[in-house]
Amino acid sequence: MLDFVKGDPESPTGNLIVFCNVKGENPVEPGGSIIVSNVFVSFLSARKDTFPVVVFPPMALSSDDELEDLLCLNDGADVLQVEDFEKPPGKSMEEYIEDRMQEFNMVVVDYVELCRAYIEKREKELEIPPVELTEEAVLARLDTIKDLRMAQLDTYLNFLETNYSKYDAGNLRRALDSQPAGSYLARLYIKKFQAIYQENYEHAARLQKRIDLLQNLQPRSVT
Repeated sequence: MLDFVKGDPESPTGNLIVFCNVKGENPVEPGGSIIVSNVFVSFLSARKDTFPVVVFPPMALSSDDELEDLLCLNDGADVLQVEDFEKPPGKSMEEYIEDRMQEFNMVVVDYVELCRAYIEKREKELEIPPVELTEEAVLARLDTIKDLRMAQLDTYLNFLETNYSKYDAGNLRRALDSQPAGSYLARLYIKKFQAIYQENYEHAARLQKRIDLLQNLQPRSVT
């Protein structure tokens, strides 16, 4: 496992700074005492199991203070120190650079795998197990609406629309087109559905009035 100087290998950020001290000649910049590179791993297509990587060209730093300043500017990044750059006797600089590049590439591969493992873990943590489609179970699951994925939410609303016309699930669906799932308006709809289920129709009517008032206050587009 990669030995982080900063960051948590169990929870990588996707932004990695790799550095090493230089003993002897610095091929990036003469006189530089440190070589540093930045690696970015994108999580945008993680659900398709692809993790595009951008590796920026290495740069040289002149001192530990300069490195510290750089790390402060990238406070959220993971930081990894690798073996000192020191060309051994009897090997050309070109050969040694090739060896170190291969080692660096393996670091990048290992970091991507850490990111992949982290995303898989998070996916499992966020995964909501399927629920039997019954009136009671669906209403209970809608009570956690802000944690639902759109596909799950669509399934539950379709179920109510098809089987229980007393719940105006279509109106909730339309409200969600302009409001986030965890919005106050969405919560009012869920509370109204629960009141209807409990046959507390007076409370449901009061909630509907609040819904109407809130929707009337929403900005309307001008055509």
